[in-house]
Amino acid sequence: MLTGSLLAQQMISAWLRLKGYPNFCPELEKGICQYLAHRWLETWSILILIHLEN
Repeated sequence: MLTGSLLAQQMISAWLRLKGYPNFCPELEKGICQYLAHRWLETWSILILIHLEN
């Protein structure tokens, strides 16, 4: 799951650039990417728990 989180973080960073978002200061961009990577982890954790309950 750590690998998935890191990939999500890198993909979000690339997506921001591809969509032409303004150049954020590095701290802000890192924070956005970390937040969305955390949400990715949270979603997968919930899905795994649901799967284990069934």
